[in-house]
Amino acid sequence: MEVISIIIPAYNEKDIIGITINSLKSLEGVGEIIVINDGSLDDTGEVAAKYGARVINLEKNQGKAGAVVEGASRAKYELVALIDADLGDSAREAGKLFGPLFSREADMVIASFSRESAGGGFGLVRKLSCLFIKTVTGREIKSPLSGQRALKKKILLEGAANTRGFGLEFGLTLQALKDGCRVKEVMTNMNHRHYGKNLEGILHRAGQFKDILKTLFLVVLPSKKQVK
Repeated sequence: MEVISIIIPAYNEKDIIGITINSLKSLEGVGEIIVINDGSLDDTGEVAAKYGARVINLEKNQGKAGAVVEGASRAKYELVALIDADLGDSAREAGKLFGPLFSREADMVIASFSRESAGGGFGLVRKLSCLFIKTVTGREIKSPLSGQRALKKKILLEGAANTRGFGLEFGLTLQALKDGCRVKEVMTNMNHRHYGKNLEGILHRAGQFKDILKTLFLVVLPSKKQVK
């Protein structure tokens, strides 16, 4: 039977991290749940440990990319899933991502969200990311920025090397396609906190787009390497 490591980067998520962990524990094939407590100022680490997760405490906040790499480098299994800490009960939808990976139908499985549970912004960064991927690889991907995905650990670690900040998910998607990996999108009913159309949301998306451009530059320059 296939087994997967769940990696959850978390920053100040004490109020919901336990619900997320419990939802994931009910899924078949989950071998371990790793929470990377990314310099939280609250009790995220203590709560995660109480609910049975393996906790890696980082003294300083490294950002999502750094936290994910830290978790993946310590994962026991060769298949991993990236799950956001704030999914709560909807984290159980992650099980839909495991099947295509376990059956070797795909090397990376990305969760797509319904329109109702997608981000509350204008969609410009996502549309531009889709355009960049289509231009570089010829593939049409609907959810290149989705933080919920299951993939081979090797693909994650190699792909993350060329990402910067908020460009993690975009970089993983672009690198995997560029390397000839089989990428599949699966519709889910996941729900999580998102940025709206206020000033905070606009600033977040501006920073995200800047990191995506940096990541794009880093990924398209190196020569193509096949991941098997």
